[in-house]
Order: sequence, then structure tokens, then C-alpha cells
Amino acid sequence: MARNTLSSKLVGAVKFCLGEEARDLRHEAAVITRLMDADDHPNLVKIKDAYLDGETPWLMFDYVPGGTLTDWIHELQRMPVDQRQEKALAFKRPKHE
Repeated sequence: MARNTLSSKLVGAVKFCLGEEARDLRHEAAVITRLMDADDHPNLVKIKDAYLDGETPWLMFDYVPGGTLTDWIHELQRMPVDQRQEKALAFKRPKHE
């Protein structure tokens, strides 16, 4: 969780990259922006703020509680295939404030 020091209303999860990975973050921002412009999908975490021009670019997303996507994928990988499929198909984005 992070808060923008200039606006207390801007609170969310921040992702940043250093060095060569900064290029990937800029690409990710462009893809997410295109998706957000196309449709307000309930399973797409929205970008709330961004700074992509500096040495350490970052994106601020809505905060979604419950761990990371990587955590969830690892949890699925530990399950038998039939349970994994059932859980993946039943997934709903958690509600957040």
C-alpha cells in the first residue's frame, strides 16, 4: 500500500521497476490503458496513477486484498486438476473499498 503525498485520495498498490525492467513496466502500462479504454472489465485492476518518464517508473493500481496473482497461481498448482479448474472458473475479484 502506498499513498501519493500530494493527494491523500490516491491510495493503492504500487509496482515499480529498475533498470532494463522499466521498459516492461512502460509496456504493461500501455496495454492496461488500452484495455481500460476498451471496456470496464470487473477483473481488471485499474491504474489509478503513474509516473513512467523517470529513472524509476511506477504504476499505482487499485488495491485488491488477498495476496498476489503469483500466490494464487501457486495455490492452484498445489491442487488436483479438477479442483484447480473449478476454482479458476469460479474466481471473482474480491470487493474492496
